[in-house]
Amino acid sequence: MPEDFIGIEAFYKSLDEGILLGVRCRNGHVMIPTKPTCIRCNSRELKPIKLTGKGKLLTFTEIFTPAREYEKYAPYFLGLIELDEGCRLMGRIVAPRDSILRGINLKVGSEPSQKEGWPTWPKIVFTP
Repeated sequence: MPEDFIGIEAFYKSLDEGILLGVRCRNGHVMIPTKPTCIRCNSRELKPIKLTGKGKLLTFTEIFTPAREYEKYAPYFLGLIELDEGCRLMGRIVAPRDSILRGINLKVGSEPSQKEGWPTWPKIVFTP
């Protein structure tokens, strides 16, 4: 594993601090969350990078029957965005229902997770 590898705990800690981290391999592929090997070319030569946190909504769905820790949000929208750097990320969309359309610009953020149980990582949210 590269010595400057960013593990999942560090990824979520930085997200909680407002910093979105990813990795770029020697061939230019960007991944999020971070992984020890490039998922496209298997390169192990990875460098941590700070991502813009901005992207476009590719697709979304409305969730009516959520997991227990998301019950207070139901119904809510779950979306997949493609970040400006080319990688994709899934999260809950926090926006008025009539403003959620494919192709809209969204920004990655986070909100605190549960304090007990697992995982205690912040939740990924997207806002206009």
